[in-house]
Amino acid sequence: MDHVLERLSVLIIDDFHTMRSNLSGMLLSMGARQEPDVAANAEDALGQLRAKRYDIVLCDYNLGAGMDGQQLLETARREGRVGVGTAFLMITAENTPEMVMAALESAPDAYLAKPITKDLLAVRLQRVLRRRLPLRPVADALSQKDLSGARQLLQDMLNTGRGHRADVLRLQADLALEENDADGMEAAARAALAEQEVAWAHVALGQAQEMRGDDGRAEACYRKALEVTPHFMSAHDRLAGSLERQGRSADAFKVLIEAIRRSGRSLGRQRQLGRLSMELQHWEQAVASWKQAVQLGQSQGAGHPSDAVWLAHALARHGESSEAGACLKQMRTELRGHEDFPWWELVGHLLVCNELALDKEAILDTLDVQLSRGQPPALVRAALIQGLSHLGEVERAEMLRQEDL
Repeated sequence: MDHVLERLSVLIIDDFHTMRSNLSGMLLSMGARQEPDVAANAEDALGQLRAKRYDIVLCDYNLGAGMDGQQLLETARREGRVGVGTAFLMITAENTPEMVMAALESAPDAYLAKPITKDLLAVRLQRVLRRRLPLRPVADALSQKDLSGARQLLQDMLNTGRGHRADVLRLQADLALEENDADGMEAAARAALAEQEVAWAHVALGQAQEMRGDDGRAEACYRKALEVTPHFMSAHDRLAGSLERQGRSADAFKVLIEAIRRSGRSLGRQRQLGRLSMELQHWEQAVASWKQAVQLGQSQGAGHPSDAVWLAHALARHGESSEAGACLKQMRTELRGHEDFPWWELVGHLLVCNELALDKEAILDTLDVQLSRGQPPALVRAALIQGLSHLGEVERAEMLRQEDL
């Protein structure tokens, strides 16, 4: 470990100075050549991740106000700041099933429960680095958008036996997904399943079937993934999507309710459940899901006016009209700078017009003025059509629908 750590860059993320200092001291005593960089919160951490590539990231799950460790990891991966060659270890003092599931959902390379000893940290780091370091050339190729080069490197690793075979196959499946290559995904997944039953490979098979338009077979793959690993959360989400596309919204709703019970800190999952709850007129659940979506979006810096609009709609339909009005006012305060805010504010007013006794004609006049200035984005158009239909403006809704054809 001594010779390995001396050439690796490290970032420690924890909101407590003492913990940052303790971890830094452990790493220095284990052979790190220079003192690790540190960050006290997710915002600072993202700034450092955007400025420098790190080989190792040690991140506490609870980071105070703002994003938690799971949300930070998801954001960093989405931005390409934490790649396949980075060892990301999640640390937490939480031990409730819900918090452990939330920490694990983002799939860090290791999960460490406090208190942490130097020996435990060393063992986990050695294990993770044995898997991550061989992938650094692949990470370099991906950072340069060289997908062809990355594919060749992965194939060379398989041919020569370098690296952890399951990791290499999973990366092959991920690259195939990015290139919409159903056959490539299936080949990598089946190669992995020939050696071990792993949930990710069954999910990959399901995604390959989705690409081919076969949601029935995709559903079977996702259910198999959940048999293998019931807490593999992406299988829940994809199963719900498959069921919904088959017209089985009630079944999809049940799957998402179970998923939320296991782990409710996914913004995409809360949005999906909120939308399905409205479709099925489960207004209490719709309110709960959209409230979570608004909160998660704010904490992740991914807030969107549509979350507040759908929350206001659900509140109004649930008989909480004053809360619906307050929700739209708060949206104006917090999100009026969003480029699509004027459109979404109109959608919100259409959806709560009757419940809040708003001036219907004034709203429709504002909509006409807004439409005269330009056409709305596709998602806004669909929401406007829904809002007009909800208000009984069927002819206007149909005209807007026809303009989209």
